[in-house]
Amino acid sequence: MKRISKTIIVQASLLICVGGITFGSSGANHAVEPEILASETNITLVREASLTLVCNIKHRGESTVVWKHNGNVLFVGSIRIRKDDNMSWKKSLMVVGQNNHVTVEAHELTVDHVDVQYAGNYTCEVDWKQDLDPLKKFYTVRVLVPPMVKAVMSTIQAEEGESIVMECITQGEPEPRIYWIYENGPLPSSAMINGSSLSLRGVTRQNAGTYVCMGDNLTGMTAKDTIHLQVQFPPIVSVPNPVVVKGETRSAQLACRVLGVPTPEVTWYRQNTLLDRDTSTNSTHSVLIISEVGLRDLGNYTCFAVNSMGRAENNVQLSGRPGGVRIISLPEQLSSTRYNLSWTVNSFAPVTNTYIAKKMADIYKAEWKIFKFQHPTPNYFVNRDFQYNFPLSNLEPNTRYEVKVKCVNEYGESEYSQKHIFKTPIHDYILDFGSDSWKMRGEKWWLRSGAASYLQMMNQLFSFLILVLV
Repeated sequence: MKRISKTIIVQASLLICVGGITFGSSGANHAVEPEILASETNITLVREASLTLVCNIKHRGESTVVWKHNGNVLFVGSIRIRKDDNMSWKKSLMVVGQNNHVTVEAHELTVDHVDVQYAGNYTCEVDWKQDLDPLKKFYTVRVLVPPMVKAVMSTIQAEEGESIVMECITQGEPEPRIYWIYENGPLPSSAMINGSSLSLRGVTRQNAGTYVCMGDNLTGMTAKDTIHLQVQFPPIVSVPNPVVVKGETRSAQLACRVLGVPTPEVTWYRQNTLLDRDTSTNSTHSVLIISEVGLRDLGNYTCFAVNSMGRAENNVQLSGRPGGVRIISLPEQLSSTRYNLSWTVNSFAPVTNTYIAKKMADIYKAEWKIFKFQHPTPNYFVNRDFQYNFPLSNLEPNTRYEVKVKCVNEYGESEYSQKHIFKTPIHDYILDFGSDSWKMRGEKWWLRSGAASYLQMMNQLFSFLILVLV
């Protein structure tokens, strides 16, 4: 072989001369033609993984082994051509065959941390005879890159009725599959998805919230980013209790619920006068606190809200009418034809009348019978809970009844109390004072043991007037 005086590369698969030392095929005859054994040729791996390509050669002899990537020479034998410290080469020997032992050389090309630039076609070439093409083994390497998703805008503001487009940028190998999620539920009916963009037509306040752009690919990994949609609209003011009844405590709380974007500023008025009172306000509710309620505080109050989109208001009435009517009688008593009904009520002013509604509970579509109980005028009055009693008479034995009560004072009437169910016994009962038990008698219980005087006292105490309203 002719010596070359300076460093050149001529057909690297056949001949390499470095510093005047020659490597390559001598063209000598081989007793046996080299053979490249089968090995894995299609390799898929994720970025940053380690790649090793193995070229198993039998009967290599003096042949030269060349590694190429996309046609570019990497190694010729142990000589590094590509200046890449992330690549390495090594050779190992193994013996195969049971009788005629044959030595096989494993030429390994290793990439420590693969990235997309290492994907493509690799070739292991064995240059064994000068006048013949080299033997070749081809490898295909695919490098998968986990998905990356980034929102173009993390927050989007829009007014009601506008149309908007949300977009995200994606990267990955293969290209990520994109899908959208609305954290508050299903995507709005007006949503249209076009690849990595989501458009909404005519947005409403119900469309506000967080949208998630998600991507995945063959790496098995996912990526996501969020976009917060703010839908701006003028204030909406509602009141959970349009009428607030003065309770048994000295203070009263008037509340309103305020919605709007941007967050509205809330103030309270009474008769067009801005109130300077304690309030408790958060992003959705405002509570006006009246610490010492007097007659001068009764009336209408206005909850007023304003933001850059508009303004709104609603009214709350602080009323002195009765409230908290509650029946406290036991569901079973002693008489088969009478029932002592007891109830409590809180009132800002003296209770003037009570309406008692009664009907049989087990008769379909039974009609209510209304009794009006007129209260006497008290000598003095204190704002607190009061307890009243009224005997219901002419009842049927062994019968279930429903009753409800509402009270009236000078400021109005209360709501009816919750329905109360009681049942009359089959027979009357009396208390035998010689024992600890009730005994059934055929006589009336209020005619024994001083009960008659109790009824007389009741009549004198209440001086009631009964009107039956059908």
